[in-house]
Amino acid sequence: MELRDLQHLLAIAEAGSLVRAAERLGVTQPTLSKAVTRLERMLRVKLIERLARGVRLTPYGQAVVARMGTIDVGVRDMLAELRDLRQGKTGAVTFGVGTGIPPAFVAAAAKPLLAKDCISITIIGGKADALLRSVRAGDIEFAVTIEPARKTNLAWHKLFADPMVPITHKDHPLTRASKVTWTDLAAARWIVPVEGSATREWFENQFRQRDLDPPLPVVSLDSVAGWPGLGSNLNLNLLALLPASSLNYLPVASLGVMVRTPEDWHSARVVGIVHRRDGYLSAAAQKLIERLETVARSFEPEATASYSTRDLARI
Repeated sequence: MELRDLQHLLAIAEAGSLVRAAERLGVTQPTLSKAVTRLERMLRVKLIERLARGVRLTPYGQAVVARMGTIDVGVRDMLAELRDLRQGKTGAVTFGVGTGIPPAFVAAAAKPLLAKDCISITIIGGKADALLRSVRAGDIEFAVTIEPARKTNLAWHKLFADPMVPITHKDHPLTRASKVTWTDLAAARWIVPVEGSATREWFENQFRQRDLDPPLPVVSLDSVAGWPGLGSNLNLNLLALLPASSLNYLPVASLGVMVRTPEDWHSARVVGIVHRRDGYLSAAAQKLIERLETVARSFEPEATASYSTRDLARI
């Protein structure tokens, strides 16, 4: 049984089509068909059914693919480890950075390693759920993201607490208030994360639990970087729900300040590192994780350390 044939079957299952799978793999459709035929002859079962549009796995095919996922990741881990042993150097690392993670935090951790030519890095951005899927599939070695609700087969290391807080232009009326109530916050105009995100759901539930209607957002964003880009005139009238560490991001810090919150405002948002529990971590990944843990000690929201966006340009 050829590993490549199994990998081709896995690609077909993910794409749901021989055409799309062939495009992704850079091979011809007959190559994929022959791979499936070889497997079916060896296993003596039918693995896929051809439909009017695309294909679907038979129950036998589903069983093979379910097992193949872990085998494929294990093989890739083995090949990566052998590559690193042959090269005898730190090498390269591909990792994920979740939406809302301070860019300057990652830059501060990576810059010393890049300056010494120790490693080369590839950064994959995205939402937490997508990055967790990539970690489980072995497409990335680890991700810097918020704490996952389900940690099946995943190892989690906390880096720092990074609660969601209201941030606004320094001239917003609420910045001068000695006390801010939930009613004040409900009446305000907001920039919030996009609908369907866990943070958006948490935010709206805070008001419902206090018998208040959640404020209707004026703007929905999926990135911290979008807030200052809206312009200072618009920001004068808006509150933005952002991670507290956003104030270490120079474009935000130059315009915004944190608004006082009610005493029962509580965000348990935590930033950390997630990787496969038994997965291979290259020497490059381990070095970068060590740097991230070191920088995290001075990156709690109450810490005084601040990192310039100039750090980003050096990556």
